[in-house]
Amino acid sequence: MIWTWLLGCSLGLAPTVVDSDSVGTLDPGQVEWSVEPSALALGETPVGQLVSSVVTLTNTGNRDLLVLDLDGSVEEHLEVSLADAPLLPPGASARLEVVWTPEGAGTLDAALSLSVGGSPDDAQPVLVPVGGTALGATATISTTSYDFGEIGIGCQDELTLTLTNTGNVTMEVDAVALHGAVEFRLEEPEDLPWVLVPFQSEQQLVRFEPADLGLRSAELWFETDAGVVVTELQGDGVVDEERTLSFDVG
Repeated sequence: MIWTWLLGCSLGLAPTVVDSDSVGTLDPGQVEWSVEPSALALGETPVGQLVSSVVTLTNTGNRDLLVLDLDGSVEEHLEVSLADAPLLPPGASARLEVVWTPEGAGTLDAALSLSVGGSPDDAQPVLVPVGGTALGATATISTTSYDFGEIGIGCQDELTLTLTNTGNVTMEVDAVALHGAVEFRLEEPEDLPWVLVPFQSEQQLVRFEPADLGLRSAELWFETDAGVVVTELQGDGVVDEERTLSFDVG
């Protein structure tokens, strides 16, 4: 029988060690247990790839040990399974398999939390820190949408977008392209493909020059090996009163 719970985690600061009872005693000579390892390091894992490891809980006492709970907020990319029955007789062990499939680059700082005891009334918590690093590039654009507003026919406005690799490995940008109304024009990107090390940026200029009245829209695509990043663009062509000439015919 497989007993499964989900383990909570966050991607943020480097793993910190949480106090853990790697060897515990509820009532000396009656209920005792050990946890190996007392802290679990999952190492470096590429984004989207699975890594797993095992934590072993052993009943080192002379009474049955009950595994009561595994606590944590639900996060779909980290899961822990109890591969054995939750009631451990003296000398028996239970294997807790921790599986991590990171969804984005960053650092894993989590804790496997369960309760053990001879009965629910005398259960105590056991915390095992879980850490790791997800390796991957992350394409981050300075804005995902921009409105040029009202621009007079025959006039133009421009926008400079900044694309940054906020991941922790090198990112390659293969193409930059506009899709949509012809009134949006792209300054031809130079030196493609761009190769961006972590936290390196490149800028791209786009212009809006309406040729007629009305609302226009387009999408600017950055195609990278970390995925496609899109900025939605729109602008409204209007009559430029300053450029309109009037004549009195007498």
